[in-house]
This record gives sequence, C-alpha cells and structure tokens, in this order.
Amino acid sequence: MQSRLTGLIKSYAFTLGADLVGVANIERFANAPLMMSPQGIYPEARSVVVCALHHPDGCIEMGGREHPQRMGPYAVQGLMNTHLDHMSYEMARHIEDLGFNAIPIAASNIWRYRNYKGLDAVFAPDMSHIYAAVTAGLSELGYHGISMSPEFGPRNRFVSIITDAVLDPSPLLPGDTLCDNCNQCVKHCLAGALSEELDGYDELVIEDHTYRKVHKNLWRCSWGEHFGVDLDLPKPAVVTEESIIQTVREKGLRGGEMGSCLRHCLPPNVRVWDRDYTDAPRRRHLYEPTTEQLPRYVQEEFSAAALAADVDIVLVHDASGMEALGLDYQQRLPDAVRGVTMGVAIPKGTDTYIELWSAGKYFAEREAYLAARKLEDLGYSVVVSSDLPMDVMAPAFADATPEGWEMLTATFLTSAPLVADDPATVTKALPAQATGSRALRCLTGALKKAAEGFGCDQVGIASVERLSELKRQLAPIMDGEKTFNAVNKGIRWLEFEAEVTEETRQIKDATDYLEDAAAVVVLGLRLPEATVRRVAQPPAEVVGPYVFAQYITQWILREKALQVVKWLHARGYSAEVSLDLMGTGSIVANPRGLQHSVFGNRFAAAAAGLGAITRGGFVTTTEFGTSVRYVAVVTNAPLTADSLPEFGALLGACEGCEICVNACPPGAYSDEVEVTLEGQSITFRRLDQLRCDWCARHALMGGDGFKHMGVDQDIYPPDEITPEALAEAFNQFDTVQGHHRCGVESCVVNCPMSR
Repeated sequence: MQSRLTGLIKSYAFTLGADLVGVANIERFANAPLMMSPQGIYPEARSVVVCALHHPDGCIEMGGREHPQRMGPYAVQGLMNTHLDHMSYEMARHIEDLGFNAIPIAASNIWRYRNYKGLDAVFAPDMSHIYAAVTAGLSELGYHGISMSPEFGPRNRFVSIITDAVLDPSPLLPGDTLCDNCNQCVKHCLAGALSEELDGYDELVIEDHTYRKVHKNLWRCSWGEHFGVDLDLPKPAVVTEESIIQTVREKGLRGGEMGSCLRHCLPPNVRVWDRDYTDAPRRRHLYEPTTEQLPRYVQEEFSAAALAADVDIVLVHDASGMEALGLDYQQRLPDAVRGVTMGVAIPKGTDTYIELWSAGKYFAEREAYLAARKLEDLGYSVVVSSDLPMDVMAPAFADATPEGWEMLTATFLTSAPLVADDPATVTKALPAQATGSRALRCLTGALKKAAEGFGCDQVGIASVERLSELKRQLAPIMDGEKTFNAVNKGIRWLEFEAEVTEETRQIKDATDYLEDAAAVVVLGLRLPEATVRRVAQPPAEVVGPYVFAQYITQWILREKALQVVKWLHARGYSAEVSLDLMGTGSIVANPRGLQHSVFGNRFAAAAAGLGAITRGGFVTTTEFGTSVRYVAVVTNAPLTADSLPEFGALLGACEGCEICVNACPPGAYSDEVEVTLEGQSITFRRLDQLRCDWCARHALMGGDGFKHMGVDQDIYPPDEITPEALAEAFNQFDTVQGHHRCGVESCVVNCPMSR
C-alpha cells in the first residue's frame, strides 16, 4: 500500500505523460559512488522518483535500417529527452508545492567525460538514470548495460528527481529475468563494444538483489554514438579518447548513431519476429488491433487533448492525401494507412520568431508523440516521423495558416483506421476572437489568471512609461558597451577555431519592439531552491542540476510566452517577446547551448513590480529570492500596470554585503551606479561585460563552475580583452569537455538571498 503523498506525486507524473513511475528509498543507493549518487548531490535526500517514457515501437523497428548512422525515425529520442527534461523540472516544482524540496536531474548530456577527484568513472552523469530505474523497481540491467523494463524492454528513457520527501519505495524486480543473453546486441554492435575490450561484469547490489552487466570500454561504445565517428572505419585494439580524436582529425565525422544494442533487443516475453516487416524484433502488444472503424472517442480524445495543449490544428490524412503531399508513408511504416499532423502557429516577427520557434515545435512534436502512444497502446503500429521535414506538410496547411504566422508541424503515421479530414474544410488555425463581455471587461485580471493557469510562478505588468524612463537613465551608462561573440568554425572535438565578432550594446524599451506598445507582461519561473543551494557543494560537487535549471526555465518561459501571445491575439492584440527586453543582460555557457544570463529582463521585472534589483545587478523577490528567470511580452493591450514594491524592504540583506562582488572569478564588478524609478533608488554595481563574459559566457575560467565538470583550466583574462586575446584563449581550450561548457553565475548562486 502506498501513502497519499506517494500517490499524489506518481499521479502527477502520469498526467505529464510518464509511461512508468517508480520510487526508490535512499538506502537503495548505499553502494553507489558517493560523488555520483543522490545522497552525494543532496545529503538530505530520502527518496528518488524515476519516470520513464518509451520509444514508439515503429521508431525503433523502422529506424537505423540502412545503417545505424542513418537514424530515421529514431530521431524521436531528441523529443523524448526534451519532454523528460520538462517532466523532471515540473515534478520538482510539484514536489516543492507539496511542501518538500526536490532537485530535478537532466535527461542526458550533462556529464563529466573523465575521472574527477575520487570518482573513477568516465562519461559520468550527476547520477545514473539507468541505475536509478533499477533501484526504483522499473527495470533490470541487460548484458549490454541498458535498463530493460518488463513492458518495453530497453525501449525506455528515464529521468530522476531527488527529494527529501519520505515516499513508499516500489518493489524491486528480481534480476536476470528480462535479458536471456540472446546475443543480438553483440552481433549487431558495429563498434565492437560488447565483444572487444571487455573486463568481466559490473554488479549492482541493491538490498538482497544483484543485477549484472558486462564491463565495456565506454570510449569504444561512444565511437559513433557520441562522437559521431564513422562506424565502418577500423578501430584500434584499444579505443581511447586520444584515438578517437586522432580518427576525427584524419577522417572527420559521419554523425551520431542509433544504438544497435537497443534496436535489436527485446525480452523474450514480448519479442516477436516479422522479417518481412523489419529486421529488428517487434514488440508484442497487449491488445490486438481491430481493422474496423475505431470508436469515435479514441480519435476525439487525442485530438481534443492536443488542441487543449497548445496545438492549433489536428489534420488526419488518408492514403490519397499523403500521396498528394509526396509522402513515402509505407516506406516509413509498411502498414500505415493514415497520417496525423499536429500544427502550431507562431508569429513571424524577428526576435519573437526566434524566441518562440523552439516552443512551437516542441508543442507540435510532444502532442504527436503522446497521441501516437495512445494508438500504440491499442495495438496499432505508429511511427513518429521526427525526421520528416516540415516543408513536406506545408501545402496541407497553406489555407490554415493566418497571414503573418508560420505553421510548425509534427506528423505520425499509423495503421489505425482513423477518420480522415477533408483538406478543403480546413479553416484558419488560430482561436476565434473572444467576444464575451467578462473576458473584455477585466482584461488585466483575466490575463494574469490565464498566465498563472499556464504555470507561471510570477506575473506582473509594467507600464511603457516606466521602461522608457529606465532607458533614458540607463542609456548613458550602458549604451555602446562592447561584447564579443565567439563561434567555433572548426571540426567538433578538435581544436577550437574561434571566429570572434564584436557586438555593441544598445539599450531598448517597449516601443523598440512594438510602435504602439501599451504595456509589458513579465512572466517568471523559479529555479528549484535545493538546486541553487547545492551548487558545487560536497560531497558530489555537481553543477549539472543548476545548469539544467538555467536551460529548462528559459525553454519553458518561451512556451509560456507563446501561450500569452496567443491569448492576446485571440482578444485582438499584438505582442512581441524577448528574454532580454532592455538589452542589459548577456549570455551564459550551458551544455544545452548558450542561455540568457541572470541579468536578462531584470529591469522589466522590477518595473512590473515583481522584485527589486540588488547591488549585484540581479533581481530578488519576496517568495523565491534571486532564483527566478523572466520573459517579457510587449503588447498593445491596454493593461493596468502593477504597483511597485518598496525596493528597500526587499534588499535588507543586500546592505553592506559584498559576497557577489567577491565571488566573481574574473573580478568583473566595478563602481556603483544609480537610477530611479517612480522616486525609488535602484543602486547596483556596474559590470565589465567583457570580463564577465570571459568567465560566464565563454567558460574560460574554471571558477564559475566549469572546474567541477573536471576541466583543469583557468585562463585568466588579460587587462585588455580583445578579439585576438579571446581567440588565443580558445586555442588552449579542452577540446572534449569544452564542447559542453557551463557557467553557474557565481555572483547570484553565492548571494545569501538565493537560499
């Protein structure tokens, strides 16, 4: 029997789309390396919640058929990782809302490549989701080292959330019941990772259970899967980091691979063969599909769910419709009879389009994936065509796309006999204009309620006049500051060939985005409190959870902004979006790509009454301290501005404190400057942006967190930072770990108000 708290947490995971959810008590990690364990990351941890998504079978069975490095529909794993990241973050917020602490862990790709201090492990994540799934009773280990569930075999991706909540642990699986050593993984691994350079077995001992996998050379395993080296090339007898880099130098790159170990593996209880269909084993489904017409509620349910979850149009194509589009549907799925496309419209504006593209594409892909799984659960074949170019489907949406907008699409194919739509009846995708008197009478209150319903932690309204006044005062202080952008023009994994370009700061206000701007809506999302508090702290000394929080909050803020833009559009108003409206912020390094720094939208947030600006130049709030990130939506809607708080009341801990200044590795802080807003003083330290960027944006110094990723470098900036000096510094850069560089913003994470 499980407690109500455990049930509340599991139930929420299922509403987010999880296929499997398990719980491990912290004692099950007693044998884990301390520096790669939940208790090492968060000593107060009592439980770990593990969630799983499964790969649609068609994406595995039809992926990588020609060659593992031609992945095809296996590309859906990128969407799965993104959705798992969302789930991890939202689960942590939910646990916090229930009154406990939680640290969400990224799905993948934030790790230490080499041994770090006492941790004897390469390709080491902050903690292993593969092992966590076993400890949470979801899986066992196969010979190949992949976590195998009874339901889906290795066709799962996992994510873990560490919490101090005491939850009921899930029963463990017995071990050695899913992998029957069929040898298919060994036979099909072109890297030879499961047949060469083996060194016995690794054992995972949990309570009275033992789980085993072969001990392989992870550098050999990563030859194609991670480094993208051609699998058809000869490999040395001993594969090392050095031999991989030398091969890249001599032969270049081919691209990532679909793991053949995963593709050719299924437990015997669900393994069936249909070699006319595919050369990979097929998974036996629980239900046999019917060839008759589906009950209406099946199609209605997934269509309605998608439309309620930010999709603008759902279009079902029959065979003739797919042929008219030139879609080779039966090459992609032999028994396909229908295609289903989800469309999400985004505005074509300049900055707004760039900021919202990823949000719109994610909405479309997520809902296509979730709908496809519903049909797969009923026994039908599906393949989510994440590799299908959007322009193939564009003609079907030509009449549905409003002027000034672009339709982003995601399509899945299925054997389910769905009712096809008549393309001639497709109407404009965006919502009809709201006409209810209540919706129009209290526009500001209705918008705030909607934004809170979208999941924003903070919602505030700034007047255009406040931002214009701040621009007037800030422009003489900050206009014309130089920043350098560095792009690697060399081959990945080899020496950096930095192309450095100079940019000049220009302070903006709302009217620079929208001529008839009337207000600015500022939306805030919090970083999990324990994530911030535990940055780089012993014993694990990890920074991964923090850089994950940097990335995921900004990704989700873009989604919230798109939702608000569409809400305003439905009421007849225009909107533009920015993560740094006034242009006073910068960029910070992140394994997921460059992200806006903590200084983005700081003045917009203060002008919206959401917080006060500290002496360190970042925002602090009543409820979340300094651990909030913001997006701004400029609109011509006549919204009422929020009143400003008493800034001084929020800054008590700031008076006389120099912690942020002293914590800055490159010493980027200089003199104090002051501006005023409606009679209140805003005093903050000026930043030498080139010095700040040297550390946070370019990660050339280990002190801003990068040293905790195992990078032994600390390139101090010269007195005068020039493009040539920056390019020369990149010549000294770690060529492997350097492609996953990070900056943890030491100023803000060391601020007492961040905790």
